[in-house]
Amino acid sequence: MIDIHIHILPGIDDGSPSLEDSLYMADIAASSGVDTLIMTPHCNIPDYYDNYYSLQLMRAFSELKRALEQARIPVQVLPGMEIFATPDISSLIRERRVIGLNFSRYMLVEFNFGADAQWMTDRLSEILQSGKTPVVAHPERYDCIFEQPQTAVVWTEMGCLLQCNKGSFLGSFGRQVEETAHMLLDHHLVACIASDAHRTHIRTPNMREICQYISSQYSEETAIRLMNHNPLRICRNEAIIQADVLPFEAQRYWKI
Repeated sequence: MIDIHIHILPGIDDGSPSLEDSLYMADIAASSGVDTLIMTPHCNIPDYYDNYYSLQLMRAFSELKRALEQARIPVQVLPGMEIFATPDISSLIRERRVIGLNFSRYMLVEFNFGADAQWMTDRLSEILQSGKTPVVAHPERYDCIFEQPQTAVVWTEMGCLLQCNKGSFLGSFGRQVEETAHMLLDHHLVACIASDAHRTHIRTPNMREICQYISSQYSEETAIRLMNHNPLRICRNEAIIQADVLPFEAQRYWKI
């Protein structure tokens, strides 16, 4: 499996607090069947995390990569970031202050959980106009997707990809998020499932449970596509495989 969303770079955001923890996270991932990770530190969150593309960021990446090799943990780590969308997103892309997953055209993008659907759509459109492909992180956690699921269809038809978190399907973020994650997958709107792991004991990098769950509840082919084939294509900057979207039925009202 390939995990395209994990906060494993030590001491840089609210993820791994130390190199020791990062190595433990990588070991957990490897033991669960993951062979490739894309580091995705939070980037561009106003007043919290900058973490723009820089020599310092890449030096930290190289140090983690070297430590993994020295510890002989059988997992490779690739560069990336989770970009918080702000009105200047086009400028950040143009100035090369943000990067795609493994330097591909695919950019992992997140929003404020209560953001307005149209505002989010406008930002995604700007990213597409910049020649990049947004990978929307954990869409199932955004209020507007639960309230207006058709928005997810709009994003997909625009050319965006949707990446759901493993814990969302397993109830880690509450019933509403769990229902929304299943709704998105049922309608063929999910391109990838990732861990969004932050620590060794909560929101962990263990992907075995979700792989088994998706295999049993949907199909083994679905699990492989969402956690291997599509993530691999993203790493290689190739087009992903996605089933035809199933439209949502029009809202029905009962007569009273």
